[in-house]
Amino acid sequence: LSHNDLNEIPLVHERFIKNQIVSFIDISYNRIKEIKLNTFPKSHTREILLRNNLIIHLDKGVFKNLSRLNHLDLSVNCLEYLDNNFADGMFNLKFLNLSFNKIGYIHKHSFKSLMNLIELDLSMNNLSQIDSS
Repeated sequence: LSHNDLNEIPLVHERFIKNQIVSFIDISYNRIKEIKLNTFPKSHTREILLRNNLIIHLDKGVFKNLSRLNHLDLSVNCLEYLDNNFADGMFNLKFLNLSFNKIGYIHKHSFKSLMNLIELDLSMNNLSQIDSS
């Protein structure tokens, strides 16, 4: 579904891959502004590319059902902050790309679930504070 003119993710996961093992989802280069809770139901998906959209908002817990996810690319979007539940459920995530957003603040618990993280890219953001208290 990459390189289209999508304004939202139309429950892609449930409609197109229900009861199937799909390891890769690419919804890059669209016009998506937010990702709503339950967009990605529990699955075996290992890689999701959402780069080059207009994402401003991620609902709390949007990725919580993706325990097998190991690569998430949210680069080149418009995210301004990451809440304290951002990474909940993504226990196997190894690569997280948040570069080229507008992130100015990261809550101290944003990455607490990322025990297997190998690479985190926060380059080209507006970081002024990372909560460490």
